[in-house]
Amino acid sequence: MDLLQAREAYQRLSPRESSRAAVFPHQADLDRYNASPPETQREYLEVMEALLTWGDDWERNTAAPFLQNVPTSPDLLGRLVEVYVTQGRDDSDPLATLLGNSWFMMSDDQFDKLRDVFLRDPGRHLKIAQAVLRHWPSGIAWDVAIRVARTTGDVRVLESVFNAAFAAQRVPDYHAALQGLPEPLLREYASRRRPTEAAEFLRAVGLTP
Repeated sequence: MDLLQAREAYQRLSPRESSRAAVFPHQADLDRYNASPPETQREYLEVMEALLTWGDDWERNTAAPFLQNVPTSPDLLGRLVEVYVTQGRDDSDPLATLLGNSWFMMSDDQFDKLRDVFLRDPGRHLKIAQAVLRHWPSGIAWDVAIRVARTTGDVRVLESVFNAAFAAQRVPDYHAALQGLPEPLLREYASRRRPTEAAEFLRAVGLTP
């Protein structure tokens, strides 16, 4: 299915409330998908894959959360990995979040492709690091992620690396690695944690809660 066919099919599948003015169009799409027969569900998947592959920003931001919340096949996931790798996608694209959260379905080959992209330019690919570090919780990928965290002044980067460390089940190691960063940055990061987690983190990096 090409982009023109996908747009025509989406207009047919989606009523007016799923227009570009809708705040969460994917939720209405999910409701219709779940109430649809198998053949319509298959068409929905084809449409959303095409929108995520070739669509504009609105279409990608509609398709990605939809695909993250419906059963997808390993073949579809493999094609989306190829899109990410070959089209130069990065953290600015909703596909990055989708792939980062899809580690439980990935094959070794798909992990390898995402790892290679991450290692070439880690600062642009922190969202897929969730999948990469889930598969390789130690080694070069972990070291690179920590280096990114220790050389940033952006709390959003610390948040992204936290998500990867959480996927790797290494949050205490991650927090220990942040010791010595500027205190205002560490306190801003702590302010984004729950109160008990914030206090524990601040103690771990040598600061008073």
